[in-house]
Amino acid sequence: MGEPPPTISVCMIVKNEEDLLPQALASVKGFADELIVVDTGSTDGTVAIAEAAKAKVYHHPWEHDFARHRNQSLDYAGGDWLFVLDADETLTEQGAAALKQAALDPAIDVISIPVVSPAAGGERESSHNSVRMFRRRTGIRYAGAVHNEVDHRGRATFVPARLIHHGYNLSRARMRAKFERTAGLLRREMERDPADPKWPHYLAVSLHTENFFAEARTEARRSLDLCAGEPAALSRWLPNYYVIASAELALGDLAQAERACREALAVNSDYLDAWAVLTSVAFKRDDLALLDEAAGRFRMLVEAYRQDPRRFGHTPLHTLAQLPQV
Repeated sequence: MGEPPPTISVCMIVKNEEDLLPQALASVKGFADELIVVDTGSTDGTVAIAEAAKAKVYHHPWEHDFARHRNQSLDYAGGDWLFVLDADETLTEQGAAALKQAALDPAIDVISIPVVSPAAGGERESSHNSVRMFRRRTGIRYAGAVHNEVDHRGRATFVPARLIHHGYNLSRARMRAKFERTAGLLRREMERDPADPKWPHYLAVSLHTENFFAEARTEARRSLDLCAGEPAALSRWLPNYYVIASAELALGDLAQAERACREALAVNSDYLDAWAVLTSVAFKRDDLALLDEAAGRFRMLVEAYRQDPRRFGHTPLHTLAQLPQV
């Protein structure tokens, strides 16, 4: 007989997620050999839902540090592979099958997958590639109190296993509560580490999501200033330009919106979101030549993304749902 297939532990941190947790758990039924849930103080039915799904539930008081609790969930896991899932996410059936197949390859230690975030009403959809599955033996850890990032090591590959993030498709009240929590943590990190462009960038994104366009523009510029013209840093925090360009567009300053797009394209000429905003600028100006160029590049890049998301690395893309409009 051959070797048994490797086991997979799904690791989660939760707090008051009774509305979304059932669909998250259902999406990994048959995929997970073990469910690990770290609860950080739920007062609703979250724990009962997790226990009904046969999850191993561990209780830790909330310490205002997502990475700390994320790592706690990894420490409790016993599977050969660890898959990180949030309560507001669901793994597609096809994605689960693809990941199980990839886990059989002894040459792979780390797997990156596309995370797709539809917004309420379907008018926006963002996507980014994220490391979500890795062998336990790699000892991978998370860092960052908010927008925690994985300390990447090991032999990596990309698997087109779509993970759907429902966190931007919530009620108005829940979105505002989520924003207030996230913004507070980000401002705390900015005070602690004012030289890191990461924190004003993520604050800019949060502000933009809540339509605080002027404030979002300011924080995105702060993040870019902290990059100090360093090409690698500008490329890493490229979405700052989208925040600025789309904020200027919303505020009615077409010239500044175009300027931000041009700055972005000078860093990466294939930056899909910059071409999307430039398309809108051209349309509002009735600039047919620019419209033809920008819309053409945008359509081409969206098609390239659909065919091979790995080509776009880990840069978040926010304008994929605009293709029908273009």
